[in-house]
Amino acid sequence: MGIYDNADSSYKAAGAETYYLPVLYTEDERSSYAAWGIKKEKLLMPLDWLFDKIMHRPEQPKILQVTLKETGVSYLILRGTTVLAQGLLPWEAWEDALAVETNEILLEGQRLRIGGNTITSIYPPEKQKPWMDHPAEQITGTISLAHIRKNMQGYRAALEEQIREAEWRRQNP
Repeated sequence: MGIYDNADSSYKAAGAETYYLPVLYTEDERSSYAAWGIKKEKLLMPLDWLFDKIMHRPEQPKILQVTLKETGVSYLILRGTTVLAQGLLPWEAWEDALAVETNEILLEGQRLRIGGNTITSIYPPEKQKPWMDHPAEQITGTISLAHIRKNMQGYRAALEEQIREAEWRRQNP
C-alpha cells in the first residue's frame, strides 16, 4: 500500500474533478469501533458527572422566543424552562432594538447576540476537538436577524392589508 499524498495536484492539470467520498466501515470495523465507543462512554459518563459537580458546569445558554402580535413583538428570555424576562415591544421599539449588522438585540438592558453555541463559537481554535462539550441547542429555523426582520415586515404588511380590507368591508356592506 502506498501513502496518500494530498499535496499531489498532478490530476488538476488534466482538468479532472475530484470527489472525496466517505466509505462505511465493514461489519468488523464497525463492531470494533462500537465496542471501543461503549467502553469509553462507560468510563466517561461517571467522569462527566463528577467534573460537572467539581468544576461547576456553567449555565445553559439563554433562548429568546419572539412571537409576532398585531401590536408588536412579544418576547420571552428563557434559560431552560425559567423565564428570565418577558415583555411586548411595539413595532417601532422592536426595530430600534435590532442591530442587524451584528445580529444583536437590546432587550431589558441586555445586548443579546443571536447565534448557535458550537464548539467553534465557544473554544479557541487551538482547543477545538470534536468531543468537546457544548450545549445541545435545537436550532430549527433561521437565526439571522436580517431574515427574521424581513419576515416581520411581511407580517406587518399583511396585518395592515387585513385592517384596510376590514375597514373597506365595514364601509361597503
